Amino acid sequence: MMKCIQFVLFLFIAAASVSAQEVTIESKPGGWSASKPTTKKPLAVNVPPSDVDIDIPNTGTKNPDAIAVIFGIEDYKRVSKVPFAARDAEAFKKYAVGVLGVTDDKNHIYYETNDNVTKTEFEKVFASGGWLSKRVTPKSDVYVYYAGHGAPDAKDKKAYLVPVDADGNYIAQSGYPLDQLYLELGKLKAKSITVFIDACFSGELVEGKRALPIPVQSPSLSSDKITVFSAASGTQTSNFYPEKGHGIFTYYLLKALRGDAAGKDNTITVGELAEYLSANVSKTAGQLDSEQTPEVKTKDKSRLVVKLKK
Repeated sequence: MMKCIQFVLFLFIAAASVSAQEVTIESKPGGWSASKPTTKKPLAVNVPPSDVDIDIPNTGTKNPDAIAVIFGIEDYKRVSKVPFAARDAEAFKKYAVGVLGVTDDKNHIYYETNDNVTKTEFEKVFASGGWLSKRVTPKSDVYVYYAGHGAPDAKDKKAYLVPVDADGNYIAQSGYPLDQLYLELGKLKAKSITVFIDACFSGELVEGKRALPIPVQSPSLSSDKITVFSAASGTQTSNFYPEKGHGIFTYYLLKALRGDAAGKDNTITVGELAEYLSANVSKTAGQLDSEQTPEVKTKDKSRLVVKLKK
């Protein structure tokens, strides 16, 4: 099964039930047109906690200068739901604290889901002089996690993250440009910046997918300090894992942070995490009759992501 926009976009909550509605989106000369919802069987209801939701490890790592921004949007105002996106965001927040060592307070973690993740929220957090830039220091490891819809604009072929209040007919006006995110992050005087995007930009209109069928231009990174892990490649879709109650990408990201991707030295580098995600996400997506290969953009595959307890 899959997860993208149905109108239709990896920064990680208990399982939420999914509305029994389907909205069909059509490409028209003036934009994307949505039909009226029709009754459908729910995608998922009351999925129990999976192995990554219990006994979350605590590495004992304390990273007092680290900062995390975590957004998860499951319930959209104008487009289809994204199964498990809020659950993904909640889970990643726990791992950010327990494994990555981020201090669990409002000055170190900016965490919002669903109705609170508006376009204004993106701008307030990431813009120059915004929430993030006011807190970053040269010692800061910055983590950004996003789970939700992504969408391409048919005219400019750019990729956009989709805020909860976005309008699919005006994605260039109501979405948050991915290249803008990278530009703003590149301005930060941080030690490192790691971005996880569990979303896709394929445009395929399949129930449960996070996305619309327009190839988009892949934004370049504006700083060598930025590493981006994306859930899928090109026009692939970002799938969800029904029995685990998470996006496939997020599920294996959390598995990796538990230690599954660690080498003999009990550390996980960018390269080791990328290899682990590529192998496991691709395999599981194939078992769900889909194709999904995560991508990583980085200048340094040897950079340490996390050091686990021995």
